[in-house]
Amino acid sequence: MRATVPSAISHASSVRVALLFLVIIMCASCREPANSTQRANANPAGNSSAAVRNSNVVIRSVQVSPKLPAYRFVLTRDPAASDTPQGMQHVGRIDIFAGNSSKVLQSIDVEGTDPHWFQESFHTLDINFDGYQDFAVVYEVGGKWSSDSYWLFDPRSGRYITNALTAELKELMPLELKVDAQKKEIRISFFSGPCPSSFEIYRIENGHLVLMESEIHSATKPGRCLVEKRKRIDGKLTLIEVSELKHEISP
Repeated sequence: MRATVPSAISHASSVRVALLFLVIIMCASCREPANSTQRANANPAGNSSAAVRNSNVVIRSVQVSPKLPAYRFVLTRDPAASDTPQGMQHVGRIDIFAGNSSKVLQSIDVEGTDPHWFQESFHTLDINFDGYQDFAVVYEVGGKWSSDSYWLFDPRSGRYITNALTAELKELMPLELKVDAQKKEIRISFFSGPCPSSFEIYRIENGHLVLMESEIHSATKPGRCLVEKRKRIDGKLTLIEVSELKHEISP
């Protein structure tokens, strides 16, 4: 269900529309080729072009597919959103345009904890390996993790959708997320305290995330880490190795 657009936005709708068209005209020629689809939390720009900014509006141009015209994503921050939030809030709206059209193809209301991350974290990647660029924005951020909201491109409608897979992706809270287009795998890493980072590798089967492999590190005593390795064998995630390794103790 779409979040209700705050009255502060709806009351200024006529001004917003005029601003959108002004910024869209400014952005008509700002297209850049896509970057790598591999995403890490340290590279939030993804494959979208450099942002065009105007007050609370950011525009990004994205080549969703070589078969389609570039899409324009107009990210409008909600002026009522708090910079020091205590929980989930409406942080803004994304208006999507196809090609040079001035008609809004789709509008998406976005929730999160911090309106700053709404615009700064927007990135695109082919998360489901279907050849089309999907997109995500940060939903929630912790000291050593983040959770993203994802939208998948639906080639039948030319619009973006959410489903069971996007809900499962949002539940991941990694330190870093990377996609391997060749292997069609999603690898996430986790902060493991004094131990080396843990990791999990997922594949997508029947529209759902399936954990294929993991290596979890946990501190057992000073200077020692327990390492548990698991792999999916004959459809079952199986513990294949348990070991212990040394780690340096900070002074």
